[in-house]
Amino acid sequence: MASGQLISPIQLLTSGANPRYRDAFDRGYEVTKQRMGELMELDIPTDKNVENFPFMLAMPHIGAWPTGAAITEGSAASQSFQVVTRPYGLRVSAREQDVTLDQVKYLLTSIAQAGASAGWLDERLWAQIVTGATDPTLLPAIPNAADGGSIFSLTDGAGNPRFAVASSGGTGGNIVQGSGVSSVAQVINDMEGVYALAKRWQDGQGQPLWNDEVLEGAPAWVVAGAHLQLVMKQAMSQSFIFQDAGGNRAAAPTNLLQDASHKLKYWLTQRIPIGTNSWFVFLTGITRKAIAGTRATQLRYIYKTPETSDWCADYRTVLMQWDELKGAGVGPAYSCLKVSN
Repeated sequence: MASGQLISPIQLLTSGANPRYRDAFDRGYEVTKQRMGELMELDIPTDKNVENFPFMLAMPHIGAWPTGAAITEGSAASQSFQVVTRPYGLRVSAREQDVTLDQVKYLLTSIAQAGASAGWLDERLWAQIVTGATDPTLLPAIPNAADGGSIFSLTDGAGNPRFAVASSGGTGGNIVQGSGVSSVAQVINDMEGVYALAKRWQDGQGQPLWNDEVLEGAPAWVVAGAHLQLVMKQAMSQSFIFQDAGGNRAAAPTNLLQDASHKLKYWLTQRIPIGTNSWFVFLTGITRKAIAGTRATQLRYIYKTPETSDWCADYRTVLMQWDELKGAGVGPAYSCLKVSN
């Protein structure tokens, strides 16, 4: 009887650890999937250590074909980018004595927290790339975009103006020089600057890279630090009442972002750290996302006890491990912009 009582907590952990972890993982992943799926490509299948993604640049544009002349023949250049597959994993261990003395409920709670964290891995990889943070536990270095420049840059890797928009006053490429975040008017001004810059991008063939319907017909994600919650929310919803010198209303309430009917979604998150007043815009109407996430394997579970592992027997430890093979990289940066403050 006593022996059965000692074994039951181990059995409970054996049967409950992986389901608890995976349930939390699935819920964590699903919570972020809808948003992250609009900010990056998710779970592109790969079976390689380094996956190469080639793509064509703009095709030549149609023109007149004079009678008696050969039709104009043109060609399009191409670019490519790579995504490196890396192992990601977590090991949770517990003393056999703690498990035996019925600490399983506390351990299962910790396991669920670890599972939820694993479900947010894509979000963490995305945030590291966007903010340029140093975090060797995720990516050892921030990958460049397909044109050789960083994901947000005035120029491409060859030093040419990105998307043929030369820098002026710090604005060019896919960077808008911001006017600050101390007032709603500054945020509104810079948001309009984002659309103005994107409409100036060229496709390498002397034509607009995107038409207005692509840029403004679908929602854009505005991503900023949680510390900018008030000013960003006000910029999205606050109406202004203009007054004359005597304090009388001089015009109807207005808000340029509302009046322009921009379709905006806001994500105000601690993923953008305090002290970073720059914010970011991701255009969802562009089918190829700037950040690509790959997956080579599904989540794997390894469970070891003193009965199945010499190491666990030596240290009287129960071991649980989850791991997967994933990658994240940067493709063409023509769906995202940075407002630099």
